Formats: sequence, C-alpha cells, structure tokens
Amino acid sequence: MSAFGKSSYSDGHANCVEISDTDDVIAIRDSKSPQGPTLLLTPETYRSLIARITEGTL
Repeated sequence: MSAFGKSSYSDGHANCVEISDTDDVIAIRDSKSPQGPTLLLTPETYRSLIARITEGTL
C-alpha cells in the first residue's frame, strides 16, 4: 500500500482523514489515530462515497 497523505484542502488541524490508494483498494484512516482502524474500500465504492458526500446525500 502506498503512503498515507492528507488532502490539499486540509486546514492543518487534526480533524482530517488520510488516504492511501493502490489499484485494488483505497484505505482511509483518522489522522489523529494513525494506528487505529482503517476503512478499506474498492475504488468503485470510494468514488460512490465521494459523490454522495459532494451531493450532500450522505
């Protein structure tokens, strides 16, 4: 898995998620707890999640 990174939209505070991606899986974790649980999504599910967040339907 590639290294985790924060969005360029991150405001520099601790309220961020970090993303790591490969061709097969997108990993999402809380930047305040990098050793905590990681959510693993397929690229298709990740795109759907981002679309729903952007649309305000989630």
